[in-house]
Amino acid sequence: MNISGSLTQWAEQFIQTVETRRQEAAGEIEPIERTEEQMAMENAMLSGAASKNHLARLVFGGDSQVTQWANQGLTLSDDTLSAAYDALSKAMAEHEANGTTPSKALFNAYQLVSNNQQTPDWFDEEKLQALANMTDEEARAAFENGDLYFLADAAKSTGNAGADAYAAMQSMPSLIDQLFGR
Repeated sequence: MNISGSLTQWAEQFIQTVETRRQEAAGEIEPIERTEEQMAMENAMLSGAASKNHLARLVFGGDSQVTQWANQGLTLSDDTLSAAYDALSKAMAEHEANGTTPSKALFNAYQLVSNNQQTPDWFDEEKLQALANMTDEEARAAFENGDLYFLADAAKSTGNAGADAYAAMQSMPSLIDQLFGR
């Protein structure tokens, strides 16, 4: 799953909006005329609400997965999106507590949805199929146990602790890159 592209685009849009607003406020550029809808969208993005929603959708596999479910009749509720964001926050906090060891977060999207809203029968069947197709035995066991996320070690060890530490320092990816993979 390539999440970094959409996350990068979102971050670039956020930075561009902040910079434009800063330039307008400082009088460096003429104020840009915005429709009410554009203003509302910018305000939501800057408030963090849209960012929170975007990150929550990434937990489910991004817009393509969310759209696929919606096309099948399952629209994610606000409670479900909030629970996904909370799971992401907890995974990030646990990752941070682990120090600099790169890890990749796997999220139990099906459990997050079924814990927070009614689901159709096809969703339960899809969940069972997804669990059956998981190759990481530890993650599968955690998800079968109802865990909402699983941090998998993403470090590639050479067997030499010094070389591994040096390699980690040379290419320390961002927290988001570490969690979602590149």
